[in-house]
Amino acid sequence: MGRLTGVDMIEEEENYCVVKQITEDSGKNFDVVFRKIFFQLEGIFNDLIKSLKKNDYVLMNSIEEQHDVVTKFVSYCLRLLNTGQVEKGHRHHICHILKNIDLIVDILKYFTRYVIENKIKFSKDVIVIIEDIADLNKIYSKIFFDYKEEYLVDFDEKRENIKKLEAKRTYSKRTYFVYLLPILEVERDMVATRLGMLES
Repeated sequence: MGRLTGVDMIEEEENYCVVKQITEDSGKNFDVVFRKIFFQLEGIFNDLIKSLKKNDYVLMNSIEEQHDVVTKFVSYCLRLLNTGQVEKGHRHHICHILKNIDLIVDILKYFTRYVIENKIKFSKDVIVIIEDIADLNKIYSKIFFDYKEEYLVDFDEKRENIKKLEAKRTYSKRTYFVYLLPILEVERDMVATRLGMLES
């Protein structure tokens, strides 16, 4: 229930529960909350990089709370879209992008859990790759909110650079590659969805 904005459980028994909307959803808030999601995601990346550089596990641990905030905002926006309380063109495209953002914050949450549990410390060259992944996300935000073809070129170049840097790494991929590299594919899928909005 904590993931649902404006909704609370008012009765709970062994085999059922009663859920009630306790505040009125307003489609007027959609655009603000939608942009807030992108802002929060960028903040998570920033805190992740800062915590990795300083081996600050307290700051890193806060990423799970930030994950919950983004998830709540995503659920709120999806509910407005799916209940017709906000009229948006390309509704299906936006829903798909929101679900992909939710996937990215899940990836970051599980990555930070792994780092904290194993007290992993990363070298500077590895952190550079993670910074590039964060930059890729910033470029996507530009593509979505201020589409220009040059941003697509930037996105592709950054993505290929990350893959080249990753390919040079020879030590265990069990640490961060297995967690973070899927973000490249998720972001690419989000770009394709954004381009689909231009075509339809």
